[in-house]
Amino acid sequence: MSKSNFLKLPNGQFIRPFMICGASATATGVTLVDSANKMLGFIPVDASVYDAESAKNRIVELILERCDTKGPAAPIDWHAVLKDFKL
Repeated sequence: MSKSNFLKLPNGQFIRPFMICGASATATGVTLVDSANKMLGFIPVDASVYDAESAKNRIVELILERCDTKGPAAPIDWHAVLKDFKL
């Protein structure tokens, strides 16, 4: 598995982890924001398909862990993460 300085979101969007200053759960997913509180990305979590609250908390944890990792890191396997929370 190759390592990268980018974080790839489930929708295919790439973000540099150092730009992310916060990740928080919302009613419909997880929002990633920068230091000016502008939205950088959004990860939707469908409550009819997933245990939404648990999935959103795990996604926030993974994002913050990735942001704490300096340099290249292995990409997050979003399919495997969300599969764990399928209803």
